[in-house]
Amino acid sequence: MISGIIDLMSFFHRHHHIDPVEELLEDVVILLKQIRDSLRPQKAVAFIIRQIGESPMPVQGPVTGIVVGQTGTFLAIPVDANGNEVPVPAGTANPTWTSDTSNATVTSSPDGLTASVVAASDPTLAGTSFNLTISATVNGSVVSNTIPVPFLSASTGAFVGFVITQTS
Repeated sequence: MISGIIDLMSFFHRHHHIDPVEELLEDVVILLKQIRDSLRPQKAVAFIIRQIGESPMPVQGPVTGIVVGQTGTFLAIPVDANGNEVPVPAGTANPTWTSDTSNATVTSSPDGLTASVVAASDPTLAGTSFNLTISATVNGSVVSNTIPVPFLSASTGAFVGFVITQTS
């Protein structure tokens, strides 16, 4: 319907003198084109990786890390070129998660957008990090993101102070 209005306006514009009503209609056509373009489905062009428990906004932020011998859970949010959250296109194979070290074992969820990572129980890993990567082929292009994840020391169990976090 919008295309028909645009074609009619283009024909009218080519064959008639422009008056204030026509100028107003041209503005309407421009707005209709913008609306049409904004309603077209956007494709995923990147992934944002978040550690579960962080801000719900689809922005890349630092992850807190995983205590050695424990498990961390990570979420990938597919985003378009403007950083808006979008669904992974139908027919796309599930994303794949990988770690660059055998000290972090990765298990993906069935949809590929969540991963559990088990850190090895080696205390010498504390203070180091590994790279966690998610990738998928979307519309023939590889879409991926890699983020460093720190290995953290296990708690000594001795009280030493407070940590203040914002909850709302």
